[in-house]
Amino acid sequence: MMGKLWANWRQRSLRERRLMLVLLSTVMAAGLWLMVWQPLQQAIANQQQRQQQLRLQWRQLQQISPQPAVNGDLRQLLEKTIAEQGLTLRGTTEQQGQIRVELAVANAEDVLRWLDQVESRGGIRVMELQLQSSLPPDGRVRAGTLLLERQ
Repeated sequence: MMGKLWANWRQRSLRERRLMLVLLSTVMAAGLWLMVWQPLQQAIANQQQRQQQLRLQWRQLQQISPQPAVNGDLRQLLEKTIAEQGLTLRGTTEQQGQIRVELAVANAEDVLRWLDQVESRGGIRVMELQLQSSLPPDGRVRAGTLLLERQ
């Protein structure tokens, strides 16, 4: 087959061969443009659009500040959420908008769930946390000192 093509190529005049080479290079350039360049340009445009959307979402997230869901003083909020989680409050000390909380021995997951709840619903930030494992280790902890403050 290649031999026939090569023989046919040699039979053509120099002008025809040049014209066929120009035609072949034009077809190859068009194919390259359609199959490579255009998809790449479309992908780049899509990624730039996605990047703009993500930047807008990022700006919106930065503008959102946690709003306390419960009005009232910090101690009342803590007592309410502690009771909701089934934890036992051993004591609190309040100073300059901050409150130190001491919890009785409780399941570590319950304590962490409570902390997540107070941070998300109550607009409170945990400044310091000391957890001590109970002996024997059974998944229970004692929250020795929690320093909390409103954001």
